[in-house]
Amino acid sequence: MLEPELLEALARLLTPAGPGTIRSIGDDAAVSDSRGPTATSIDQTVEGIHADMSVFTYADFGWRAVATAISDLAAMGATPADVLVALALPAGVSAEDATSLISAADAAATSSGARIIGGDIVSSPTLSAAVTVVGVDPQQPGFVGRGGAVPGDLIGVTGSLGGSAAGLIALRAGDSTSPVARRHLRPTARVAEGRALAAAGVTSMIDISDGIATDAVHIGTASGACLEIRIEDLPVQDGVEAIALQSGVEPTVFAATGGEDFELLFTVNPSKRAAIELAVGAIGVSWIGEVTANQPGSNLTQAGLAGWQHGD
Repeated sequence: MLEPELLEALARLLTPAGPGTIRSIGDDAAVSDSRGPTATSIDQTVEGIHADMSVFTYADFGWRAVATAISDLAAMGATPADVLVALALPAGVSAEDATSLISAADAAATSSGARIIGGDIVSSPTLSAAVTVVGVDPQQPGFVGRGGAVPGDLIGVTGSLGGSAAGLIALRAGDSTSPVARRHLRPTARVAEGRALAAAGVTSMIDISDGIATDAVHIGTASGACLEIRIEDLPVQDGVEAIALQSGVEPTVFAATGGEDFELLFTVNPSKRAAIELAVGAIGVSWIGEVTANQPGSNLTQAGLAGWQHGD
């Protein structure tokens, strides 16, 4: 299918842009009303690095590319608004596969309250998607960064850990239906939880993409403090323990280093503990340590644990 025909076909699949969008697909650039301060991030998903296409469908790839990009906004406490997708398709990708990819990408955007308002399509030897997301701050509490943790803060994490890494192992073993397998293929950005945590007054926050052992270092380094994490208190997702032990790794270590769970790791003054638990709701919070004035970083890394390192 020729690019103009493909663009026209895909444009018909997208959910119509909301009232904040002035121009979207069909012009040389999208135009939107930013509605005050904005947070903008770009995230890339590449076949063979972030997505094993022997176990992914094109729909899984499209969902994951957008959901993981939106997770960066969740970590700032932002409300997703606009999404742009630059898609690179290898020769031979069918119109059906391209349609399923963009339909799932659109579903991931709308599930978080955002809309795809533009992008680009090119030919490439490798399937990839560069996703730009723009978020707003309607409550005006200020976006949350990584650099605000102070000694005495509690360390919390939403949800559970280890599911995505366990899911990839399960998928490669032929299991595509278990909760851990679905966790890897169709991650959820914690947008509502990120907004609630920001409003409740967390001092720093990050989404767990590289594994808590690595991502905790980012907060510690940016804050000039140490995140002292009790590894035994990490919340391990159901179904992870058996896969971790089969892999020869303790479940809590697996949860600390696996990555791509896209939960939110944050720090907060102890006086706000009850407010945080109420704000997050059913997803739940686990309290896993304290911030200290020790060497900046994380005690997990100092103990030799590490998740994904960019460039590996």
